[in-house]
Amino acid sequence: MDATDGRFDVHWLVRIKADNPLREPQATRPVGICTMGAPEAASAYELGPAMDLEPFFLHFLERFESLSIPRSVAEARITSREAEALSQWLFGHWQWFGFWCESAAQIEVADEISASRQEMFGALLLILASEICRGTSNEEAVWPAVTAHLGAGPTDFSALFVRGQPTTACKRAMIAGARRLNLRNLIDRYGVLEYFETIKLQFGFTRHGAVRRLPEWLDSCGTPVAVQILIGESEYGDLKAASFSKLWKTLQDFRRKRVAEEYASAILHASPWIRPEWADELLQLAKLRSNRILRAPTIHEDIDRSNEPTCELVFTWVDASKPRLALRLNDEMIRELLGEAEEAEFVVDGRVIGRWYLQESGEWYGKRELPYQPEGAKANLPRMLSINSAGKVLEEVDLWELGLREPVLIFDLRSGSTIALSARLDPSRDYALICDEDLTIPGRPPSFKLKHRSVYRLSAPWSRDLRIVCDGVLYWQPRIEEREPLRVIRLALESLPGEIVEL
Repeated sequence: MDATDGRFDVHWLVRIKADNPLREPQATRPVGICTMGAPEAASAYELGPAMDLEPFFLHFLERFESLSIPRSVAEARITSREAEALSQWLFGHWQWFGFWCESAAQIEVADEISASRQEMFGALLLILASEICRGTSNEEAVWPAVTAHLGAGPTDFSALFVRGQPTTACKRAMIAGARRLNLRNLIDRYGVLEYFETIKLQFGFTRHGAVRRLPEWLDSCGTPVAVQILIGESEYGDLKAASFSKLWKTLQDFRRKRVAEEYASAILHASPWIRPEWADELLQLAKLRSNRILRAPTIHEDIDRSNEPTCELVFTWVDASKPRLALRLNDEMIRELLGEAEEAEFVVDGRVIGRWYLQESGEWYGKRELPYQPEGAKANLPRMLSINSAGKVLEEVDLWELGLREPVLIFDLRSGSTIALSARLDPSRDYALICDEDLTIPGRPPSFKLKHRSVYRLSAPWSRDLRIVCDGVLYWQPRIEEREPLRVIRLALESLPGEIVEL
């Protein structure tokens, strides 16, 4: 190596144990060279698709070792060449996915370095998933972008994902990898969304999310959970990231004209939390008025459409009766999922809410619309639906990834279904609005409260100047359906003298 090229070599010796079940016993041998330097000078070209799991993991492990704990994938400054090399390597090793996910035994992979194959593979998968999501995903879902990427290659990833959701083995591997790299995570701390938010903690926010909603985030409206955690505005203070906080404060200060654009640009270009090519775009977005793009995404937008949803939330509220929230099951999707099964159990947030039984006629007996909370319980939005049969989980549906985490949900009380915020509303119809706590309707108190949500009933005829505000700033206004008034038609009937007319 030329001593003047500004790089240094790290040689790894990997001992392949005689009890290694994957290969014949071998002597200690050199398996790879990682050349480290400036982020873009990293030796991604040395990462080949034929490399073994151990040296591939060690290459990325070196990127994290110098970072403070806890850390995130973005802080390792994975280059585009490295991400592409990792992607191609995964495509060439898909037949090992299942084995690696389950192989939890520790092995020595280098001098004084040990890890299990589960940890190594899970770490690599989590790194790739994070890099994919920050660039191509949206704020509402992470798995569709990952499965779409894996599906584009010659890969059978059924060991990792089933019907768009990670398998239990896949989740175990990813969290093992996160812990091995000392990455920020919310496992065993955040309930059903712990894996979703763990992915988001690796990069903070997506580019697509920022394009649509950065001004409102900087005004502290609807700020993503991961951003709140990283800037220290949550109960998870141990996961705060000083470098992310600096980025976020700079964007806020620039929006408020407290710092010069030259200074803000320098901070953004140097930050590991965004890709350099995003910096100028984010600065332009930070200058926009909130109401120019301040419209919360709807439950129907930017969600992967390769598969129909397994269910939808329905909201019924008849006059003075108590509101009722339920899940309406997609009959065709459930039938296809059940296959040869003879019974099905539907579980929401750990509680069984319904069962189906296969009849001799081949038809399924059971309710298609299932209230998911017991009588008398405080109403809350559901988070996770599990569909089980014969004691096995057939599918887990993260309902919040389908849009229920949106700041504003609108329900047509005639049909019970959600409707898009961009749809035209008819003042002669009744609607229900479920909003985040920091969103209010001026002059109208909420009808009742959910956990961290307010519910408003719009009974016809409701005011056409209805609006939702956040700290006094306009957040959303409905588009009103304009109907032409019915014309009055006057009709006179006369009969001729002496004749009888029957109508």
